[in-house]
Amino acid sequence: MGRYKSILGIAAAVILILSVLAYTQLEIYQRTRPISPSQAVRANYFYALEKWLTKTGHPVRIDSHGSPFRIIPAKERSVYIQASLFDWQDAAPILIPWVEEGGSLLISIESSWYDEDETDFVEFLEAVGVQAEIWVPEDDETVILRDLDHYVITENNFDLDLRFSFSVIKDFGDTPLTLKDKQGIIRLVSIPLGNGSITVTGRPYFMYNDNLESEENARLSWQLTAANVQDEHPGVLFVRGRRAVKNLFGKLAERGNPLPPIVSVLVLVCIGFWMVIPGFGILRPENEQRARPIRDRFSAETRFLKKYHALEGYLEVYLREIKYKCRDRELDPRDKYLRDIYPLITEIENSLGEKKNLKHSEIIRILKILEKTMEHL
Repeated sequence: MGRYKSILGIAAAVILILSVLAYTQLEIYQRTRPISPSQAVRANYFYALEKWLTKTGHPVRIDSHGSPFRIIPAKERSVYIQASLFDWQDAAPILIPWVEEGGSLLISIESSWYDEDETDFVEFLEAVGVQAEIWVPEDDETVILRDLDHYVITENNFDLDLRFSFSVIKDFGDTPLTLKDKQGIIRLVSIPLGNGSITVTGRPYFMYNDNLESEENARLSWQLTAANVQDEHPGVLFVRGRRAVKNLFGKLAERGNPLPPIVSVLVLVCIGFWMVIPGFGILRPENEQRARPIRDRFSAETRFLKKYHALEGYLEVYLREIKYKCRDRELDPRDKYLRDIYPLITEIENSLGEKKNLKHSEIIRILKILEKTMEHL
């Protein structure tokens, strides 16, 4: 018992010393490990804004396409519209009265979609007093574009679309809200109409996930969405599309030539089938071995049984077969052989039943008699 106490004491002392050294010599510090955004975030530019609005009591509803007849009966009074996903036919006479009653519209235009030939949308903008122009760089201008679109930071540090400029062509009495860049070009315009407003801009970069870290962008996003809702209609409707997120095969195709891996996969598939599927063609003849005569087989069995002193088993088999063949027939009085052999069969059966040890020569003699009897039957 004393020895175990000594071992426990030494172990406790070692643990104590190691703990003191770790506490005094080692330093614990936090490590920041970057984590890439999830697929849900990469597929939705407005993911952070929608979560923010929902948690502040403004539930967000998303619609993949819209029309004036879907906006009017909606329970939301604050609506964001991606212009390319909206049917603008006869929109002005329907949406302007809705806005004057307290609705709020935020409209974004994509440079890849907008064209002056979009007559219905141009007529809607003119009806609310706004004219939009898309900026196309000239040959002598060197501008770095990102994904064919770029954003410019205004004097108030808002991230707005560089590809569009706007002008106010009507006077509604109230002064419209405009956000300009350093050159004085209007990049966002908000027209007040009655109790509501219509805001038009290019791509709303200030509402995107990465840019909401800026306080100015967050304030502007809130002002154009949640700040315009009423207590009885707290929700916000987003009519927007979904960003296409490249999967693994898309990234591989983007980074290199997909032909080599495709060829490699096909070769592996062919090799796999070649290994598991048998070859086709004419079957090769096989040399069939002639079966051994039945007499040789019985001789081999006899030698085996003789070696292990079990020849009596043959006697039982022969007797069982003879009794089976004779069970439904009577002995023919004219058949002298059967009349002579039947008492012998009965004697052999009685000897086996009494477990008498028959000599080998006697067994051989009886087997010959029983074999001849089977042939006779």
